[in-house]
Amino acid sequence: MLAKRRPMRSAFSLMEMMLALAIAMVLLLALYLTLNTQIVHLRAGRDVVAEGALARNLLMLIAADIRGQIATRDPRSLPELGTSTTQTDPMNMPATTEPPPVFNLGVFGDDKSLVLPARIIKH
Repeated sequence: MLAKRRPMRSAFSLMEMMLALAIAMVLLLALYLTLNTQIVHLRAGRDVVAEGALARNLLMLIAADIRGQIATRDPRSLPELGTSTTQTDPMNMPATTEPPPVFNLGVFGDDKSLVLPARIIKH
């Protein structure tokens, strides 16, 4: 008895095609999820950068407004600020105390507000 020889296959079987298709779908799904996560993080990063730029621009505008309202003072016009006084503390140790800094006149405020003087323009 001669054994029957099978002829050479020229194509894939249906089961092999379904398995290859399932593997390809799993790989494409993993690629999609990875790219989607990357895009979500990219958008979040851009939002944070845009928020920081907006805050920086607003603070620059506020600083420019304050600088425009406050006239600069010449420190040479206040000679009494250059001297320091010596006091003694209860422990009989000499302590040098500096006078408090003098800011531009008319500017005052607290931790919640800042009041600027009205600018008077003389012609």
